[in-house]
Amino acid sequence: MPTRLSSETALRAQTGSYSVAQLQRARWIDPWMRANTLVGACWGLILGLGHQLTQARFGDTGGTISERALGITLTSLGYAALMLIVGGVGGVFLLRFRHWWALAIAASVLWLTIVTHLIAEAVYATALSPVTVGAFEFVASSASQVLSVVVEGYWGTLLIFGLGTALLVALTAIMLRGAAFGAMASGRRLAAGVVIGFGVLYGINELVARDRGAWAAVWASTPELAFLESIHVEAKEREALQREHARGPEPGREIIAGRLWTTTAHTPGSDDQRPNVLLIMLESVGQNHVGYAGYRRPGSEHSVTPNIDRLAADSLRMRRAWTTATHSNYAQMAILSSLFPRRGSGLDTYKRLDYPRVLLHDFLHALSYQTATISSQDETWQGMLRFESTGTPTLFFHSRDHQGPLVATGTEKVVPDHLTAQRVRRFIQGRQSEPWGAYVNFQMTHFPYKLPPGVQERFSPAVPDPKKFRYLSYPESDLDEVRNKYDNALAYVDDQVGTLVEALRETKQLANTIIVLTSDHGELFHQHGMVTHGRSLYDAEARVPLLVHWPGVVEARSSDAPVSHLDILPTLAELLRVAPHPSFQGESFAQPDLIDPKRKAIFMNIQGMRTAEAIVCWPYKLIKARQQRRPELYDLEKDPREEEDLFHDGSHEAEHLLRLMRAQMKAQLDYHHPSNQAVRDERYAPRMLTCDARLD
Repeated sequence: MPTRLSSETALRAQTGSYSVAQLQRARWIDPWMRANTLVGACWGLILGLGHQLTQARFGDTGGTISERALGITLTSLGYAALMLIVGGVGGVFLLRFRHWWALAIAASVLWLTIVTHLIAEAVYATALSPVTVGAFEFVASSASQVLSVVVEGYWGTLLIFGLGTALLVALTAIMLRGAAFGAMASGRRLAAGVVIGFGVLYGINELVARDRGAWAAVWASTPELAFLESIHVEAKEREALQREHARGPEPGREIIAGRLWTTTAHTPGSDDQRPNVLLIMLESVGQNHVGYAGYRRPGSEHSVTPNIDRLAADSLRMRRAWTTATHSNYAQMAILSSLFPRRGSGLDTYKRLDYPRVLLHDFLHALSYQTATISSQDETWQGMLRFESTGTPTLFFHSRDHQGPLVATGTEKVVPDHLTAQRVRRFIQGRQSEPWGAYVNFQMTHFPYKLPPGVQERFSPAVPDPKKFRYLSYPESDLDEVRNKYDNALAYVDDQVGTLVEALRETKQLANTIIVLTSDHGELFHQHGMVTHGRSLYDAEARVPLLVHWPGVVEARSSDAPVSHLDILPTLAELLRVAPHPSFQGESFAQPDLIDPKRKAIFMNIQGMRTAEAIVCWPYKLIKARQQRRPELYDLEKDPREEEDLFHDGSHEAEHLLRLMRAQMKAQLDYHHPSNQAVRDERYAPRMLTCDARLD
């Protein structure tokens, strides 16, 4: 009898007021498991509702009430299942160790899920896009910059949400503590909870993995489901590429050809005959927004870009030029290297550089040029500086080298462009006796289109609602103010282009300098329901200005030959009368009449906030976004605004373009696969397919 009483006393001490009979009659959901499940369901409901408020706050009203309700329900169910698993795993400590350990495990996992959800909300607030693997990678690779933007723009909201979260977590801890100290859980019930929790999560995963169809709005209604779906979609895309058996492009030339090029490209005694090279990169300036291409402000006959227009009047003007990507970290590096920016299924931040590359400064240095990169931009953004660092001696300057005040442009701080222009001017003035090549990057036309202090605005009003003026999210009612703000920045940048041209004229180098002017990509102003850049491959965002100025050598005229940013370095090579480096994937347009528009294929891709690929075989353009069920097909000649989607199953044009695009992307991925290092040691990147390529 004493033994039985002592055992029961010990059990009561462990389980609080519960008797042995009560514990025996309890179902598998005891107070501890019930508390964890309830906490998970409540937090899922809170976070799901919070995301709906975020969507409403930033103007996304897609999806019906029932679809949103279903999304919230699945979120709540998923969090309940997760906490049920946590309760079972952490509940082991209720059986064998201190109760505090079980409480600590449950609270830690809960906090981790909440913080992850808040990060997802920050991604959504920044991009106004469902949270995908690519979007998360894009933000995570520059987390500190993105965090500064979120804190600066939404600190009030964050404070209110933080206080509310702290209160709810305190109540949650009290609830879990009461459950942990009030009842002992049995091993079988804990195991059953884990199994059921995994079963629920597996069921949700299988549901998300199904064909989207009518479920698209449901998946987009909550970050967790959108992220889970993106994993499945990327897996399906990779499988589709692996199943592609079409003949791919020709393999790249042998590495030994590059060594031969280096030994033969430089001709002794010819340096004084070679022109200087000035590559001017504008930020976020589309072909549709420069004066020489027809842009005029409403009610005005004056151009916003008079200096660029005067330069264009004496230049070869490529009217059908496309970027390779609509986010700078891909677009700019493709220009500087003539390498297509597709090397994996996820975002490339240039951490793995195990492939040969020859950039502008490498190419010109081999020809005995003095070279420089002078950029207003923070070249560390998304790892670009790693890509640009090739070991070749060159003058390098970017925003992190600047000692004076910087201008905040969203997630970066950049040098005021007039200071960059002054630095370039000094470089030009100091090198009049030897050939030089310079890459210049201007940045003030990047969102939010700020002018440096003291610079006078030319167009007003230029103050959109500061509470609504966000990257990729501002109301169409503010469009006039936003355009004024952008045009002020563009006019300021145009002045800096004029400064560089004047510096060449003053030093009598203008006639002996090849000037290439382009932009990394365009900018959207509510075309296709979007703003700024980085989310689509529509022409308003992907078509760019492209000028080549060399009076007396390059004929000043307009050309409709389709060209890519990949073609800039090969064009410079032809103008400098040397063979293009064998690593270049583009081809020259120095003689645009020799380009057959029926053969020239333009490839594009983005892997930032969204993932998509596109191909242009004039006049057709096919776009395949990763999160869309079907591609889009447009006739750019008849429909330059891309408003009439011509895609339908069985379309010959669409099927051919889709196969071309898949074959090129597969070749890129195969070449850059980590297991193919031997191939990269022997060959350069694969050639680019032509529109008439046979794939059988």
